[in-house]
Order: sequence, then C-alpha cells, then structure tokens
Amino acid sequence: MTRDTLDSDNGDATIFAPAGGGRRAPERQSPRQPLPGQGGDVPFPQASQSAGTRPPPDLGPVSRSYPSTWDSDEPAAEGLSAASRAVEITVDHSDALSTVADVYNDNPGLALAAPIFEQLLRVRGSSDVVDVPSLHRKLMRGLSTFETQAAARGLAPRHVRLVLYALAATVDDIVLRTKWGQESRWSTRTMISLFFQESWGGERFFTLLSQMMASPQSFMKEIEVFYYCIEFGFVGKYRLDAGGNAELTQISDDVYKFLRGIRGFPQPELSPSWRGVTANRGRLRDLMPFWLAAAGFALILLVVFVVLSAILRRDAEIAAVKVSELLADPVQTPAPPPPPPPVRAALPVVPAEGMLAPPPTTPPAIDPYRAIAKMLMPQQQQGLISVLSRSGTVVIITRKELFTSASTTLRTPYPAVIKAIAEALQPFPGPIAVTGFTDSLPINTPTFPNNEALSLARAKRVAQLLSEGLSDPARVSAFGRGAADPIATNATPDGRSANRRVEIVLTPR
Repeated sequence: MTRDTLDSDNGDATIFAPAGGGRRAPERQSPRQPLPGQGGDVPFPQASQSAGTRPPPDLGPVSRSYPSTWDSDEPAAEGLSAASRAVEITVDHSDALSTVADVYNDNPGLALAAPIFEQLLRVRGSSDVVDVPSLHRKLMRGLSTFETQAAARGLAPRHVRLVLYALAATVDDIVLRTKWGQESRWSTRTMISLFFQESWGGERFFTLLSQMMASPQSFMKEIEVFYYCIEFGFVGKYRLDAGGNAELTQISDDVYKFLRGIRGFPQPELSPSWRGVTANRGRLRDLMPFWLAAAGFALILLVVFVVLSAILRRDAEIAAVKVSELLADPVQTPAPPPPPPPVRAALPVVPAEGMLAPPPTTPPAIDPYRAIAKMLMPQQQQGLISVLSRSGTVVIITRKELFTSASTTLRTPYPAVIKAIAEALQPFPGPIAVTGFTDSLPINTPTFPNNEALSLARAKRVAQLLSEGLSDPARVSAFGRGAADPIATNATPDGRSANRRVEIVLTPR
C-alpha cells in the first residue's frame, strides 16, 4: 500500500491513492463522514492490508494496458500510449480551450478539462443509441490528451492525478447511467480501470473529496474540479441510497460555499478581457468628427437665417405694396373754410360836426403759400427746394441730392434748410405730411430690403428734424412711396436724381 502526502500548510494532511492490482473483495460500507462545516473535520482514513479492506487508489505513475480493440480481451503490449495514438480526434478544441483558459486562468487543470465536460454534456443530452466503441475511444483519448497537456504545462503530478481521477470517474458514472451504456460492455472497460486499475471510483471520488475538504486551502483547485464534476452529473455511490440525492446536494452546497468564499461573487462582465484599448486622442484626424459636427451645426444655423430673412423680406415687400396702394390716391381733405372775422362791438362814433363816419374795414387774410414761398425764397434761389401750391395745400419739394447713397444721412446744407422750412411752417396751423420717394433702381440690404423701406426711413429722418422746429410735433407724419409717382424719367441719371426727393405738404386750416 502506498500513500501520497499532499504539500500543504497542514503537515498531517494525507491523501491515499489506489495501488496497482486487480479488484479485491469489497469491504462493508461505513456510514458517510460529514464534510467540514457538517460536524467537524474528517481525518484521512488509515488504510489496512487486512482482508476485506479496499486499498486506497494509488494515483502515482502505473503501468497501464488497454485492449487493442473494443471486442478483444487481450491487452496490447504497447500499453495505453499506443492505443491512444491509434484513435483519431475529429473535433478541434483549441478555440474552446483558449476561451476557457481565459476565464479559468488561475486553474489550468479545470481549463484543460473543458473538452471532457463538453463531451459529457452531449452524452447526457442524447436519448438515441450512440456508437459506444467510438465514444469510448474518444473519451479515452480525451483523458490521455488531458494528462499529456497538463504535464506539458508543468502542472504538479499530484494535481494531475487527482483531476484525472475525478474526470475518469465522472465519465464512467454518466455513461453507465444511460440505457445504452448499461447494455454495452462499458462496465468491463471503465476509464477508472484503464487509468488506475480499480473499479470503485463511485466511492473513492467522495473519499478523496472528503480528505481534501479537511484541508481545503491546500487543495482549492482540485476541489473546484471535483465540484464541477458533481455539477456536470456525477452521482457515484449516492445513486442507490434512499436519501442519496439530498446528501449529494448538501455536499455540493458545502463545496460551493467554500469556493464562493475563496473566489467571491462572479464578475458581471461576460469576459475578463472585454475592455478595448484606449485610443490616444489629440491628432487632427481624431478631432475631425468634432470639427465636422461644428461645421454642420453652423451650416444649419446659416440656412435657418437665410430662410427667415427671405420670409421677412417677402412680408416687408407685401406690406410696402399695400401701403403704396393706399397712398396712390390719397383722399384730399378739403381745407376748412377760414373762420369768420371776429365781431367787434360797435363803438359809438360821434361824427364831427358836418362829417360822416367812415365804414369799418376787415384786414385782408394772409395766403399761406405766398407767405411760405416768400420766407423760403433764398433756398429756392439756391435750387435746394421749390414751393408749390396744389389744391389748397402748400407743397415743398427738395431738389438735388438730399441724402448720401443708400442711407438716411443728410447732405450739407439740408439740415439748415429743413430748419428754415420748420420756421416757415410754424405760423400756419394744419397737418404736415412728409413723403419720401426713390428712383426705380432696386435696393436689397439688411437695413433696407426694398425701395419702400428706404423711402420711409428717409421721410422719418426729415420728419424728425422738422418736428424739432415746431411747437406741436404731433402735426408731422411720415410716409414712404418708394419708386411710385416719378416726376422725371428713370432712364437718365438726372431723371433718377430728381425722383429721389422728399415732399413736405402742409394742409392749412
């Protein structure tokens, strides 16, 4: 009998391995020992060489043999290695191993066992009769490949033997629970018998697990593999016990709590390496999308501005046309008749003796046109304005260029001329209308979108200066007619200059 002493902080932690040799007489099964946390630690069983006692599995290197064919009873001289080389692997697990190793990078033994677990899932999920010899060869080759790869990766021999034992026992247990597995010769060609030359893996599995749980910190990785074997369907000796399912569930829960205490809760990420590489920013081509977004936003603002400006200009032109139509034929308000002369009380006149009293005389009415024309004679002689009488109104028309081009700035000496006009109009009551006119050349600027707007702005400027010289500024009103009512042709520069004018109309009362 041999035993392996496991390297750990606890020097007394020993795990017994199965020794070579055939099947011995089974011993009477003793009650199941509780796991840690279920009633105390379980000491390692001390094996005995007495009759009726099963030796513990010797997990050290042994000489193995395997029948040359499924139907042969003779062992092959080359042993398991030759038989393994004769089996073809039809599934490439390199990608799966890479993925599993990424998740279980701290337990390479579990990562290398992924192909075995994958095949066991297919076995459990298959209800049809399978090719048992072919499956047997695949699983045998998979276990052999696991052992070879584990040794190549430098895993400890103790770890490799324990994991291989758990995998071999799990393969046998799951296959022999199927109907087609029970009807086949698998029970005479079990993986436990091939790799460890024993046939009680269903019991020894839990014995090994119990021994490792007595010193769990030293066997955390091995315990994790045993736990996954249970989760993938290993039942073992509890398959025939009346309360075996409950006991197996309790064992699985205890192992799970231990592993959870060691590993903690799983991370929410699907993969530990899901985060990408942070790209360095700052280069011009990296900033281009931001510049493009800013340029696109500015372009949108420009389009909105142009559209709104066009709508505003159109509405202004429509309003100017309507105003021009209203002013095309202004209703001339007839001048009210002059008030009757005041009645003076007759004074008793005592005529001189022999003389008659002269009849009373009425002072003549002052003509506003004549008076205003006389007062503005100097400006008329300079050719700056002209004074006309039109249908009972007094019309003052500017000459030459009153404003600078496309603006409301008065040229010299028109500010003084408008002041003189205000002094001439002050003595005569009545409304004063200031109307601006332009030539026929169109204008389109942000300030003056059309000729009507320009003529109205110029009329308001003259009305403002005119109101400053009147005692009643409310008498003055301003209008813009644009290019309407020309007094000369717009085909010549002189004609267009004459049409650019302002008319001041007084309606006397």
